[in-house]
Amino acid sequence: MQPPPSLTPSGPPGLPPTDVLLYLLMLAVGGAIGALLRFFGVRSSQTAPLQEALNGAFSALTKELQEERAQLIVRISEQDRELAGERLKVAERDATIRGMEQSRDSLIALLKRSDIPVPGE
Repeated sequence: MQPPPSLTPSGPPGLPPTDVLLYLLMLAVGGAIGALLRFFGVRSSQTAPLQEALNGAFSALTKELQEERAQLIVRISEQDRELAGERLKVAERDATIRGMEQSRDSLIALLKRSDIPVPGE
């Protein structure tokens, strides 16, 4: 006479519970390894298009920045020329003022030597 069937799932009749647990454990580990391989396989196959998209975006951004840099360099050189022109005008005006001050001082000295009253003194 055979023992009555077990009410718990323990696999085919006659297998010890440790073998059933080992079988289930190996099945779970195999499934987990398969899932990891699939995950990394899908992920690595998607990396190439993503990398290409990033490279394209950075190339476009680099080109745009280089164009903007070139425009800024031109603008800076134009402003440098304008500033140099303004500095030249200021230097010429200062030279004119100095010349006029020297002429005034010479005239005052001449008036004093000639005993002519100097207005404003």
